[in-house]
Amino acid sequence: MNFFVHSLMYTYYAVKVANFHVPRAISLTITTLQIAQMFVGLFVNYKALQLKLLGLPCDASLSVVTIGFTLYGLFAVLFINFFIYTYVIRRSGKFGKAVVKQLNMSVPDMTGGSKNGIAVVQNGNAGSIQYIAKKVQ
Repeated sequence: MNFFVHSLMYTYYAVKVANFHVPRAISLTITTLQIAQMFVGLFVNYKALQLKLLGLPCDASLSVVTIGFTLYGLFAVLFINFFIYTYVIRRSGKFGKAVVKQLNMSVPDMTGGSKNGIAVVQNGNAGSIQYIAKKVQ
């Protein structure tokens, strides 16, 4: 499965870099396969970690299994976050517009100008600059 997913993923990236249109269903399928791959990796590392902790024979060291479990977990979170942002939140434009509207209502009007739909707001207390998106794509 790992080879298949990587081959599919890199072919997809090459097609996107060449500025070809890829149907949404293919993009969604590739992202779903990547998430499934992360869960398979988590499961394999979990079983190896379980064997190591029970003192049963396992060809991987405890540090490799722990790092593998951690990395697959982090990648799973990142791919799930990407999936939610790309295919769930962006799809429902009303949700995104409602969030921006709420942000605009809760921030005092101290804009220092606007460039490309992004307003710069200066926070007087902390002296930091916050960027607030004015446009949801």
